[in-house]
Amino acid sequence: MNVLDFAETIGKLKRIKRSGWVRIGVPDPESVADHIFRLSNLVLVTAHELNINQEKIVRMALVHDLGESITGDIVVDRGGKTVGSLEEKHLKERQSIESILGGLKDGQELISLWDEFEHQETRESVILKQLDRLEMVMTALEYEKDLDDLKKLDEFWESARKVIKEPLIIDWFKQLESKRKK
Repeated sequence: MNVLDFAETIGKLKRIKRSGWVRIGVPDPESVADHIFRLSNLVLVTAHELNINQEKIVRMALVHDLGESITGDIVVDRGGKTVGSLEEKHLKERQSIESILGGLKDGQELISLWDEFEHQETRESVILKQLDRLEMVMTALEYEKDLDDLKKLDEFWESARKVIKEPLIIDWFKQLESKRKK
């Protein structure tokens, strides 16, 4: 894939709605590109505070969901309909990432960052996963004003609570949680 094909392919992320929000009936839910944009900026401004490699985690954030430009936002058993296994999801996204990034000059390095995130074996990948979930609850908090049944959003908060372990991110999570409607 050349640079223009790459840009065209990932441009599809602007139109792919995040499936978790679609499933629970959020009107006009964010796109995958919206999510990547805020998450990437969140890691940009928090990397030094979290004592992690800023360049590495920003690059990882930018590629972590690029495969969804081909696969769509695949949901695996999030309290709703199961769409395959985690292994199938990983394989489909890995194939997509190889297709998207493989022909680019720095493609193999970016694929390695994607793999690193998927395997959760480095501090940057673990922190990114936690910030990914923090960004998700930030979005959930924004959607609470549009939904009558706030219990629909509880699963997103519980999912984040299970993943977030870093003390500073726990603190940010609690600050967001304190803003929830009761």
